[in-house]
Amino acid sequence: MHHFWWLLHILGICFWLGGTATVALAWSRAQKAVTTPKGADSRSTRLSSANELPLLIRLANQSGHLGAGLTAITGTVLSFLVEPKIKLAYVWLTYMQGMGVVVFVFSVFVLTRRGKQLMQHLTTETASVEETARLATIYHRWLWTIVLLLLSILVFAAFKPR
Repeated sequence: MHHFWWLLHILGICFWLGGTATVALAWSRAQKAVTTPKGADSRSTRLSSANELPLLIRLANQSGHLGAGLTAITGTVLSFLVEPKIKLAYVWLTYMQGMGVVVFVFSVFVLTRRGKQLMQHLTTETASVEETARLATIYHRWLWTIVLLLLSILVFAAFKPR
C-alpha cells in the first residue's frame, strides 16, 4: 500500500515543482513586456502581456496548491508508514519534513498573497509601470525561491541513507 502513497507523493512533487518552475521561466518574458515604458509601438505588447501575468499567477496557484496539498497529505501518511532502517536517516526525514512545511507556507500563503497584490495592481486604471515592475519582480523572486528550496529537498532526498 505504501507504493501507492509514494506514487501520489512523487506526482504531487511533479505538479508542485514543475508548475512553479514553468511559471518562473515563462514569467521573465511576460514581465519584460508589461514593464516596458508606454509608447506607440509597445501598446499591443503591453496589452497581450497584461493578460499573461494573471494567467501565469493562476497557473502557479493551481499547480502549486494541488501539488503542495498532495505532497503534504501523502508525506504525512508516508511518515507514519515508512520507518527508516538506520538512525542517520531521521536527519534526512526531519530536514525534508521541516523544509517541506516551510516551502508549503511560502507556496500556498506567501506566493498567493503576492499574486493577489499584483493582480489587484494590474486591474487598476492608474497602475504605474514602476510599481508593476516592482511587484512583478517580487513575485518572480518568490517563484525562484520556492523552486530552489524544492530542489534542495529533492537533492537532499536523493542522498538519503536507507
